Amino acid sequence: MRIVLLSMPDVAPVIMHESAFHMPSLGIASIGANLDDRHEVYVIDLIRKRRHTRRYLTRTLLKIKPQVVGFSTMTWQYATCLKLIRLVRSLLPDVKIVLGGYHATLMYQEIADGPEAAQIDFMIRGEGEVAFQSLVSALEGDGRLEKINALSHKKNGTFIHNPSGDLLDLSRLKLPIRDGRRLTGGYHIMNHHCEVMETSRGCTRNCNFCSIRHMYGRAFRRFPIERILADIDDIYYRRKVRWIFVSDDNMVMDPDRVIALCDAIIARRYRKLYFVVQADCVTMAQNETMVRK
Repeated sequence: MRIVLLSMPDVAPVIMHESAFHMPSLGIASIGANLDDRHEVYVIDLIRKRRHTRRYLTRTLLKIKPQVVGFSTMTWQYATCLKLIRLVRSLLPDVKIVLGGYHATLMYQEIADGPEAAQIDFMIRGEGEVAFQSLVSALEGDGRLEKINALSHKKNGTFIHNPSGDLLDLSRLKLPIRDGRRLTGGYHIMNHHCEVMETSRGCTRNCNFCSIRHMYGRAFRRFPIERILADIDDIYYRRKVRWIFVSDDNMVMDPDRVIALCDAIIARRYRKLYFVVQADCVTMAQNETMVRK
């Protein structure tokens, strides 16, 4: 099956201007990587085509002719997402449209009750790697839609929302797509080529401005250190990139693990490799040994 996964072109230059950084979408890259090898999958970060989105997407989709197009969107990008869905429908009337990301996770009921529901075939809530693979298999006749956790699908034109199911076992996830299947490039932090990776998912804090607990629950899960090092090797040796943004919601929640990870990275003797990470300053202030490491 031919599949295209899209992230939105909208930017929010509140903290740093878009000319200073553009980072790839890790979410769609991970979902695409965890599809069966028999599928032909492409990921497109429209943030890199935001000035020519319609023209680029028209040309690319008519060339690939995908059978499934997946959209990842946040709430503030949703209006753009709906415009792009209409564009895709006009180009490929028979394509299956799948909506995922934070907006679909938090607002699936509102979407299902709204007029835009007619344009959307499926929604995936929360982590998408396993649910999307199961959906694609079901569309090929291998599996039943009603058995797929975290999937919203239609019956007689009305959305049915399956139970969410358990959080994923992170040790079973493949490395994200960073090869030629990613059709867009030019990612950078302050004029340095960059890539994105994750070492954990979730956060146990209860900040009222954050939606992460709706995506992962109030939980903190760790990728195995061996898998993290394989991810760094892929970026460092295969992609020849020296700046890495760690997208964890709160990397430092387990200080002993951070120290162990730092020791493992130091032992690899990477040269001129830089990491950028967002982290809880309270935990950092209480763990000087971790910060020093």
